[in-house]
Amino acid sequence: MDRYAVLVFHDQKITDEQQMASAATSAISRRPRGHITKSEDKRLQVGMNDVSNLGRDGQPLSRESRVRLFNLGNMLWHSDSSFRAIPAKYSLLSARVVNPVGGNTEFADMRAGYDTLDPATKALVEDLVCEHSLMYSRGSLGMLDYSDEERAMFRPVRQRLVRTHPVSGRKSLYLSSHAGAIVGCRRPRRASCSAT
Repeated sequence: MDRYAVLVFHDQKITDEQQMASAATSAISRRPRGHITKSEDKRLQVGMNDVSNLGRDGQPLSRESRVRLFNLGNMLWHSDSSFRAIPAKYSLLSARVVNPVGGNTEFADMRAGYDTLDPATKALVEDLVCEHSLMYSRGSLGMLDYSDEERAMFRPVRQRLVRTHPVSGRKSLYLSSHAGAIVGCRRPRRASCSAT
């Protein structure tokens, strides 16, 4: 993980219970996830995040479903749990039914992204802090109606834009669709920032 950042284990036929057990023994903590699905409507056990288009009855969610619209946000480029004050260190994903065409889970090496920046840009972004929230990512899809409880659950948290890996010492960018603002930057037609 320290070297490649993504590990792929092909052809693993595991159950939900086996995935949960694996997560429990591999330093992947189970924290409550922010989601709009009510407990009684969840398909999967507590601790698992359902990113499918299916309801509890196993049928596709209707086009008007808030849960469906919320889950569409998983198709946006993102870093898992960057919207949490303490984001996930790892994510353990398993695909049970995969479309024969499309449906890819893709990864971008943000270390390589940082490496391509010129020295002036690296200096500019070094100390910047972004605000991350599920309301930003879901808002880009037109989901703007939140209850007070949801607004509290999804309130923005601050994350450094540049992070340093504790083992390799490599720097990387920490960006995603959850990042809606940079602290100290205005959002008019032309952005301007003042690094602190």
